[in-house]
Amino acid sequence: MNSKFVLWLNLTLLFLQVTSSCCKKCNEKKIVRRYSISEKELLEKKKLMLLLDLDNTIIGSTELEVEIYDFQVNEMYVCLREGYKIFLMNMAKKYVIGIHTNGSQEYADAVVKHLDPEKNYITAGVFSSRNSHSLKKSTDEFNSYFKHEIPENMIQIVDDQPKVWVIKDQPKIHRVSPWNPYQIFDDCDELDKNHLTFVQENLLAFHHDFFDE
Repeated sequence: MNSKFVLWLNLTLLFLQVTSSCCKKCNEKKIVRRYSISEKELLEKKKLMLLLDLDNTIIGSTELEVEIYDFQVNEMYVCLREGYKIFLMNMAKKYVIGIHTNGSQEYADAVVKHLDPEKNYITAGVFSSRNSHSLKKSTDEFNSYFKHEIPENMIQIVDDQPKVWVIKDQPKIHRVSPWNPYQIFDDCDELDKNHLTFVQENLLAFHHDFFDE
C-alpha cells in the first residue's frame, strides 16, 4: 500500500476522532447550560425553585421480583406514588422543579423519563448526589452543577429524609411521609395516602407569602 495513502488515512482517522471528542464535549456542555436558570428569570415568571427527592418520596422501588409495579429500570421494580402527577402539574405552575437524589444518575434519568416523558414539569435538572464530593445533599451542589443562579431564599425541598441534607438546607425541607409499597416504615402514616397534597398546600402557601400575593 502506498505510504502516502497510509499517512493520509491515519491523519483522517485522527481528525475524525478529535472531531468526535470535541462534539461530545460540546454536547455535554449544552446539557448543563440547557438548565441554567437565573434569579431574574424566576422573578419575572413569579416562580421559585423546588428540589424533589425520588425514592420513598414520589416513587417506591425494590430489587425483589414483584407482580405489582408501574415500570422497571434495569433490575429495579418501580411504583409511582398516588397523586404524583397532579402534584407535579400544580407545582410546575409556581416552581421550576429539579430532582436531587442519592440514586445513581443513570437510575434517576430513567425514572424521570417515566415521571415526565414530555419534559413539561421537571425542567431544572436531574442530579445524583453521587456526582458530588459531599456526603450530604446540598442546594449549593445542585446550583453549581447546572450553573443556576438561585438565591437560598427562593429554593424549597421535598424529601422524606431531612437528615440527608446539609444543616443549612434543612429549614427549606417540606418533609413528606416515606412511602414504598414494598417496605414498612415505623414513622409512616399509613392512613395518609395523599400526603403529597398536604405538602403541596404548604408549598403554595410559601409561594404566596414570598410574592406577597
